[in-house]
Amino acid sequence: MEKTKLIPVLALVAIVVVAGCTGKGNEQGRLYGPLHWHVQLELETCGVAQGLPSFDPNRQEFYGTPHLHHHNDNKIHLEVPPGESILNSDATLGGFFRAINMPFSSETFMNYKNGDKCSNGAAGMVHFFVNGVENSEFGAHPIIDGERAKIVFG
Repeated sequence: MEKTKLIPVLALVAIVVVAGCTGKGNEQGRLYGPLHWHVQLELETCGVAQGLPSFDPNRQEFYGTPHLHHHNDNKIHLEVPPGESILNSDATLGGFFRAINMPFSSETFMNYKNGDKCSNGAAGMVHFFVNGVENSEFGAHPIIDGERAKIVFG
């Protein structure tokens, strides 16, 4: 094989090996630590920016569960220490919103349901975007390090 063709093949093998070491895509349906991934989150209802539920940092370190939480920073944190794991089905946007007790689905976001009216009288719908592209996975979307997620009701 020519050297110019061998380099991309070796790069692909390295990516597969690194992904396997982090547990991503394993056969057991779990992600294994150590993992520390973040998703930047933007929330909006009826044209108004919203935040995640806040907490007093003098009383607690995070809001949510040890594996899925935020630190008052509009970021989803997926943190799995060495020797621990999380179900792939929990390492999703739905898993994060369950962890912070905030409704999120294709039909409901925060206190709004599809068809509810905004103050301008227009009926709203829940929309979900990943890296600026509308996405239909909603709560089933896996948490992927470095992504930007936006949820809009309006």
